[in-house]
Amino acid sequence: MFNKTKDQVVLIRRIRADWQQGMLNGVGGKIEPGENSHDSMVREFTEETGVATDPGTDVIQGDWRQAIRYILPSVVLHIFVTIDHENQYCTKVEDRGEGVPSLWRVDEVLRGSECVPNLKWIIPLLLAFTEDPNLAPFDIRQSW
Repeated sequence: MFNKTKDQVVLIRRIRADWQQGMLNGVGGKIEPGENSHDSMVREFTEETGVATDPGTDVIQGDWRQAIRYILPSVVLHIFVTIDHENQYCTKVEDRGEGVPSLWRVDEVLRGSECVPNLKWIIPLLLAFTEDPNLAPFDIRQSW
């Protein structure tokens, strides 16, 4: 979730998973049985930040849009984006036990070393994706 001016983004400092412990990453998690990727994003954002973003709740204007399917050898990451058009909800995130979510300046994240490496290219792609509502999600394949 980006703020209205898209110069800040909600990220979470992870406390679980050794490979990303203490690092900033996007909010998200696993798709539960019976869920689609969109429903999973809505649920995970609420669970990890305390901010409900269900389309039916009028919490935010707009909705989560899938921007990227990041296809790795053992998993597919569904990467979504939304904008807090009213700048009301980005600052309401709270620690829900999954890590510490907060609002971060995009330029500081891109310059710094505190984030998982793929955020340095994912964030710019998401920002570009928000500029055109007609863009379709795209696939990125990575093999090892």
